[in-house]
Amino acid sequence: MSETQPEAVEVFTTGPTWRAVGLEMTTEARADEVLALASDKCTPVVGDTENGVFHYEDRSGAVVVFDVVDEALADIHQDFNASTPVEARWVEMADGFILADVLAGRGSEQVLGRAALGLRGGLLNQVGRGDEGRLALAALAQRVELYATAADYAASETAQTFAQAGEGAAKEPADTLPTFISMGAVSIVNQQGAHAGAVLAGRINAAEMHSNTLTGQNFWVLELNVGFPVTACVAENDIEGRPRANQVLAGEFLMLATRR
Repeated sequence: MSETQPEAVEVFTTGPTWRAVGLEMTTEARADEVLALASDKCTPVVGDTENGVFHYEDRSGAVVVFDVVDEALADIHQDFNASTPVEARWVEMADGFILADVLAGRGSEQVLGRAALGLRGGLLNQVGRGDEGRLALAALAQRVELYATAADYAASETAQTFAQAGEGAAKEPADTLPTFISMGAVSIVNQQGAHAGAVLAGRINAAEMHSNTLTGQNFWVLELNVGFPVTACVAENDIEGRPRANQVLAGEFLMLATRR
């Protein structure tokens, strides 16, 4: 008679966006160990121990966010402390999202892009409340492609897809650099709920390898121009080759924001 095998425990700290900041923990025991270390060193962002948001920021820039509601831990999620701010105005949505217009500058009415973003401190959002200020935008990679040159990108299937995706007449593939399409914003407009997914293509301005001190996992931090500044994070093993300035990064990302 065979012994009954225990059911596998699904660990939530797996997948590309956790790897993107060096925080993938593939077993329950490892997740408990790392998150306990992070929680011991976390600091309040907004609110208090009854209802608030706390975060642990690693020297690598990776952030673990703890959402507390009614003195109980309601959610844990990953983030990155992007440093390059953009001017924006936004409306707060349900479930910790905002719908933001990225502006050309302070006081400007020129909109460079619209995005649905996960906002740190999101559980304290007031749905429908508008605000404006500076946001630093982080893009955690879900699927990426790296192109050595803009010409290589223009010849890609991704560039051809983006060329057909915009409103009005189709663009030439080369003219889709940069591209930023917030699928979450499209979902909001279509009244299908908010999420932070986006597709983009941008030229790399700077590339640096970071190492998460909690886990030892390496990830790339890439400063991109997607029509406005975005900091992309990609796990070392989730990208082919070594990213460098003036190369092109494209793919699917989870978009997060921190107020500056």
